[in-house]
Formats: sequence, structure tokens, C-alpha cells
Amino acid sequence: MTYPLLSYHGGHSGDLCDHAHDTKAALLEAYLARGFTHVGITEHLPPPEDAFLYPSEIEKGHDAAYLQRVFDEFQFHTRPLLRQQYGDKFHLAFSFETEWYGKHPARWLEKNIEKYRPDYVIASVHHVNDIPTDMTLIEFANVVRMLGGVDEVFQAYYDRQFALFSTLAPYASQIPIVVGHFDVIKLFAPDHDPSEEVWRRMVRNLDFAIANEYVFEVNARAFKKGLGEPYPSEHLLTQICDMGGEITLGDDSHAASEVGLHFEDALPVVRSIFNEVVAFEWGDQGCGEGGRLEKVYLPL
Repeated sequence: MTYPLLSYHGGHSGDLCDHAHDTKAALLEAYLARGFTHVGITEHLPPPEDAFLYPSEIEKGHDAAYLQRVFDEFQFHTRPLLRQQYGDKFHLAFSFETEWYGKHPARWLEKNIEKYRPDYVIASVHHVNDIPTDMTLIEFANVVRMLGGVDEVFQAYYDRQFALFSTLAPYASQIPIVVGHFDVIKLFAPDHDPSEEVWRRMVRNLDFAIANEYVFEVNARAFKKGLGEPYPSEHLLTQICDMGGEITLGDDSHAASEVGLHFEDALPVVRSIFNEVVAFEWGDQGCGEGGRLEKVYLPL
């Protein structure tokens, strides 16, 4: 099966992410070896304080200040070097993946956008009530107990996602916004039948994102997690298509061996609904600082 070789959510690497492996250069070499034509490299924003460290980070003796220094080094030193080294080998862009936690998540995100000036943004939510919801079943169960049920957690997740989408809207005319794993909240409750309250929130979020020209990532990593369908689900992808939304692809790779992983599983679902996917290429002003990514459409 042939398909467009692009990914706009992936390239998480062990030099910045403790639950990833390999270097950024190794991941880029893997994309190159696989024949990818459009590549977006993503990394999680570092936590604003130690309270949001993951156990693996604590075990390694890291703190928020250390992770901030590592992220700064990548953004201000390594990113320009990688762009120079690989920018003529494929259409290359760099983003960061958002978080939504803490007392002032909107203000924190705005400061990071202004500081790092990403080529585009992956709009993702990984926490409810400041607890991770897609890392371990134990943590997800804690949030369920805290809020009183799975449906309540879903509602809270989509409310936080809407707040994130609203915060990003003023930037959408300047840089592309790609919605990361829209329904990742289903990971530990894949059989949950969302209530009308959840569905209303989901449609509200879809409508807002589409109105602001956000692009929805079809995330193939869900298959690695054992879900048997991508993020978003086939049902949601149909809804996105019916509402006039656009999609791109993401492998959400956390190692060189995961580049393009499970695209062969996700693409039949995508092709049954969409005829094309969005990729991004640099406009006439060139790439990086001062340039602007523009949408191009690749047939499926």
C-alpha cells in the first residue's frame, strides 16, 4: 500500500523526553531513510514546576529547571543546526506539543509561544485536574474517583481542550495549529459510551477548531496502544469530514524504530473518509524565523 509519507506529530527523542529514545538526528535520519517528504518534529513543553514531573524524570534526578535548560538548548541551538542540516532533504518544520495544567495554563502557553516561536503548534491535552490521563491506568482511575465517573472525566477533558483551543485562536492566523490526538482521553476507557454532555462538548470543540482552520492530526500511535483505531476514531473522523475539517498524519514516534509505525493500519480508515491530507511547506520568504508555513494538499 502506498500513501503520502508525512508526519506532523512525532520525533519525540530521548535527548529531550524521558519516555522516548534516540536523538533528534537519529529520528530525522529514520524519516529520511523511509522516504518521508514532509516532516514535523515535535517535543513536549517542559513543566513549569516540579509538581508536574513524571516519575521517570524524578528517578533520573531531573527537576523542572534542568528540563527547561535542555529545552532551551534544543530550541535556540540544536533546532537551527538541524534545520540547516536537513532542511534541504525534505519539507521540515519544528513544533512543540502543548500541556494544559497548573494555575495559569493560558498565560504559560502564551509565554512559551512568544519565547520559542514554533513553526506550528501541536494542541494537546494530557491532564485533568493536573493529573496525567494517558500515562497509566492508576492515574486515570484516580481522576475518575476524584470526579465521580468516567463520563465526568471525559467532560472535564473536553472542557480543558476547548480552553486550549480558545487560547490558541489568536495565533492561528500566524502559525498552523494542529490538533493532537483529539480523543486521547479514551485510552484507558475505550469502551465508554460518551453521554450527550460529552458529545456536545466534542462537537463544540470540533466546530471551534474548524472555524479557526486548525488541522486535525490522525495519530497512528493509538494502534501501538492496542486501541484498534486511530485518534480520532473513525466515527469522529467522519464527523470532522462532514463538518468541513481537514486532517494531517502523525506517527507520534518516540524512537527511530517508530517512524511511520502503524500508518498501514491508520490509512485504510482515513482513505475511507478523506481524499486528501494537509502538509505544510515554506512560503516565498523561506523557512524558520520570518518565514511562514503554508498548507498544501496531498492526495490519498
